[in-house]
Amino acid sequence: MKKIFLALLLLLAAQFLRAQQDDTFIGAGGGDVPGVDLGAVMVENDEENIQTGLNEYGQISTTFKAGALTGGAVTAADLLSDVPGIYYSKASIMAAGEGSYAPSVLNIRGFGNSPNANVLTVIDGRPQSMSMWMHPMLDSLTLDSLESVEIIKGPSGVLYGDQATGGVINITTKKLDNDGSSYTFGVMGGTHYTQDEFFNALYKGDEVDTAITGGYNSTAGERPNSDSYTQDGHGHAGYKFDDDFSAEINGDYSYVRAFNPGPDYALYWPREAEAVQSIHRDGDFRLKYKFSDYNGSTMFYTDSGNNRFLGNAFPSTVTPDAFNFAVPGEYDQFENHGIRVANEWIVFPGNSTKAGFDYQYTGTYYENYPYVTSTAKSVGTSEDKYEPYVLLSQAVGIFGISGGLRYSFSSKWGDTAVPQAGFKFSPFDQQTIYLNISKGYSTPAAGQMVFADFNSLNPESFWQYEAGITQTIADNFTYTLSCYQIEAENMIQVDPMDYTLKNSEFMLERGAEASVDYKPFDFLAAGVSASYMDPRDKTARLALFSGKGYIKADITKEFDVKVSADFAKDRYDADDYGMKLGDYAVLNLTTDYKTKISGSDAKFYLNFYNILDTKYYVISGYPAEGFNVTCGMTLKI
Repeated sequence: MKKIFLALLLLLAAQFLRAQQDDTFIGAGGGDVPGVDLGAVMVENDEENIQTGLNEYGQISTTFKAGALTGGAVTAADLLSDVPGIYYSKASIMAAGEGSYAPSVLNIRGFGNSPNANVLTVIDGRPQSMSMWMHPMLDSLTLDSLESVEIIKGPSGVLYGDQATGGVINITTKKLDNDGSSYTFGVMGGTHYTQDEFFNALYKGDEVDTAITGGYNSTAGERPNSDSYTQDGHGHAGYKFDDDFSAEINGDYSYVRAFNPGPDYALYWPREAEAVQSIHRDGDFRLKYKFSDYNGSTMFYTDSGNNRFLGNAFPSTVTPDAFNFAVPGEYDQFENHGIRVANEWIVFPGNSTKAGFDYQYTGTYYENYPYVTSTAKSVGTSEDKYEPYVLLSQAVGIFGISGGLRYSFSSKWGDTAVPQAGFKFSPFDQQTIYLNISKGYSTPAAGQMVFADFNSLNPESFWQYEAGITQTIADNFTYTLSCYQIEAENMIQVDPMDYTLKNSEFMLERGAEASVDYKPFDFLAAGVSASYMDPRDKTARLALFSGKGYIKADITKEFDVKVSADFAKDRYDADDYGMKLGDYAVLNLTTDYKTKISGSDAKFYLNFYNILDTKYYVISGYPAEGFNVTCGMTLKI
C-alpha cells in the first residue's frame, strides 16, 4: 500500500512541475486558473453522455445519461459493468440471476454481495428495500424509462440513510420537459431462447405529466433448469399547480420466477429445488415546493415484497432417486415504509446546504417448513428510525470543502451518529485533488435477512478513507487515480460452517483504482480501468484484481462498433480463502445501427458476448454462461 501512496505523490509532484513549466499554477505568475469548476468537478464525454469525476462532496461518481445507452444495454444493470471497482457475482440463482445472463448482484469495493447489500438503490429519491437476497430491481428497470443512473462509491449515509454503506446507485426516471408525447418500443432475442420486450409511454400537457413503462424478459439459460421469467412495470403521474408547487405519485412492480440448475456436480438436481418466486412493489406520493434560493420536498413512500423458495436440496452425484420426494421450502417477506422531508438552500455563492428528516419503519419475517420440526424457524424483526441530518458544501476559489452529520435514533438498536467530510483542491485547470472520510451504518432490520437469528445480530459499521486525483488533459485525455482504506465492524456474513448469518470481527481492506479514457479522434474512443483490493483475511465472492477495457469506433454517423473486455484474477468463493476460483478474461462485441423509419428514430443492435467461450466458475460449482448472441431493436415514435 505504501507503494500506491508513493506513486500518487509522485504523480502529484509531476503535475506540479508540469504546471509550473506551463506557467499555470496559482501564485506562480500565471494568474487565476481559467475555467476551474468551483463546485462539483465533473468531466463529461459528450459523445457517450457519461460523466466521471467528483460530486460536490468529494466522492467519486459516475453518471450515465440517457444518451449513453449503446449496444445491447437493456436494463440499468447493464451499464454498471463499465465502472471500476464494481464486481459482479454471476451465473447462479442463489446470486439472484433474475432473467439475464449477467445477474445484477454486485459489490462495490468488496462490499454489497448477499446476504446484506450495503449498496443502496434510490429511485427518484425513494430508497428501495432489496428484493431476493438483498437484490435491487436493477435488471427490471428498462433503460428507456430512465433519465440517468449515478454510481457513488463509498458510504453516503448522511444524505441517503441506512444501507448506503458501500455505495449508492441513484436512478432518475424519464419525464418530458416540453408538452407532447413520446412512445418507445423494444424487442430483443438471443440464444437459449432469451427474449426481452418493453414499452415506454411519456406524456406532458399543460400542468399534467405521465409516464408508463412495462416489460417482460425470460431466458432458458444454458444449463437445464436455469430458466427465469421477469415481469415489471413503472408508473408516474404529476400535476403542476404553479411554477413553485407540484405533486406526483409513482409506483413500481416486479414479479420474478426463476429456477436453479444446481451445481454442475449434482447430476440429479430436481427442478423445484431452490427455485424462487419473488414479488417486489413500491410507490410514493410527494409534494415539491421551491422559492428563489430554496427547494424542498416531502415524500410518503411504501416498499414491500416477498420471496418464496420452492424447495431445499443437497447435491447428489450418484443416487438418481435421492430427490424423488417433496422438499419443503421457505418464505420471507420485507417491508419498508417512511417519510422523507428534504430541504436545500443556497446561503452564500458557491454554497449548498441540505437538511432534512427521515422516518422509516423496516421489518422482515422468515419461516421454513422442514420435515424435522425441531429445525423449524419462524423469526422476524422490525424497527422504527428517526433521523435528522444536515450536509453542507462550500466552494471558495480553487478549494471546496464539505461536511455533514446524520443522527439515527432506532427503536431496537439505540442511537448513533453518521458523519461525512470532504476536501477538494483544483491547482490546475481541469484537475482536482481530493480527500474524503465517511461512515456507513446499517441495522439488520434495514433489509431482508434470510436464515437469520435476528436477536444475535448487531448493526454494521463501516468507515472509508479515500484520496485521489482526477484530470482532463487537452480535452480528450482523462484519468482518475484513487486509493482507499475501509475499516468495518460487525459486517453480516454467512458462516461457511453452518451457513447461518453472523457478525464479523474487525475487518480492514485497502485498495486502489485507476481509469484512463482517451479520444484521439471524433470517431474513436478508448479506455481502460483497473481495481485492486486487499481484504486481508476475508473474502465474499470477489476478485482481488480486476479490470476492464474498451474501444469504440463510429464507423459512420449511423453505425458504431464497440469491443470490450473484462478480466479478474485472484478470485475466491465466500469462505475466507478456502476455495480459490480460476482467473478469467471475457471479450465482447456490440454493434449499433441508427436510422429513421417513417420519420421515427429506430436503433438495431447485434451483440456477441463472451466470444472466447470462457466458461469460468464464478461460484464453486456454477460455471458462467459461454458464448451468447443477442439482437434487437428499439423504435421511438
